[in-house]
Amino acid sequence: MLLVARDGRIVMNKALGMQDAEKRVPMQRDSIFRIYSMTKPIVTVAAMILVEEGKLQLSDPAAQHIPDLKALSVGVEKGGALEIVAANRQPKRPEGRFAFQYAT
Repeated sequence: MLLVARDGRIVMNKALGMQDAEKRVPMQRDSIFRIYSMTKPIVTVAAMILVEEGKLQLSDPAAQHIPDLKALSVGVEKGGALEIVAANRQPKRPEGRFAFQYAT
């Protein structure tokens, strides 16, 4: 299923693929099916909407928007035991052809 909305209006709504690949039954716009593991796509769409609205930049540190991440700790194995330490490594910024630019 593909649904694209812009400014509150549906601009594209198509059924793609097969409802049952073995029986070669095509997908219908009113087909009913389960959706699993949708957290990442939903959060990604929400984040991109915030980028469009200028409320979030892709280069922002996560802790800027999620304050609990400021005091992030990690487990480090030392001598066979797990030691909890502050996460002090800075995230890598994209460079070169992987750098993001968003023009408004």
